[in-house]
Amino acid sequence: MYLNRTRIANFIGLGLLGAYILTIFIIPLVMITSYLPYKMYCSPGENEGPILSWCNSLYPDVYGYVQKNYWKSGFLQQLNRGFHDSYLESIPVNLINLYVCLSLVFQQESKPYFSLVSKTALPLFVHYLLLMLFINLFANLEIIMRVSSTHPVYFWSCVYLMAKPNKSRFEQ
Repeated sequence: MYLNRTRIANFIGLGLLGAYILTIFIIPLVMITSYLPYKMYCSPGENEGPILSWCNSLYPDVYGYVQKNYWKSGFLQQLNRGFHDSYLESIPVNLINLYVCLSLVFQQESKPYFSLVSKTALPLFVHYLLLMLFINLFANLEIIMRVSSTHPVYFWSCVYLMAKPNKSRFEQ
């Protein structure tokens, strides 16, 4: 594959777009979520209390500190806290997520008249499954209900489960 001027121009344009997105969206977000809490809680003039442990780290991250110390989040940290209500609360959502995953893996191409996943929606389904996997492994399980309630794949799956036709209706 050789590079022509159009490909080089597209590559440069993509790089400039990435730099633009970085400066317009990412840097202000980092400033708001990292610098402002650092200034509020770690600056000697602003804080009257003791210096917190996250202030002395190489990259002072208040979000990571709160997740670790107050929410007890981390890789499989929910298992260390024992079986409690959040597991029971998340069972219906996780069952629907499991159904979506199995539908992706074992979808029958011979019956395209009523399939859950289409080629155009596949990236959305893959994003949803990766997000749910990440939440189940790393985050607090109560978050899974909040995230699922905002994702269209969850609702599509629920509607698919409720409206799934009987085989006899289509075989007639």
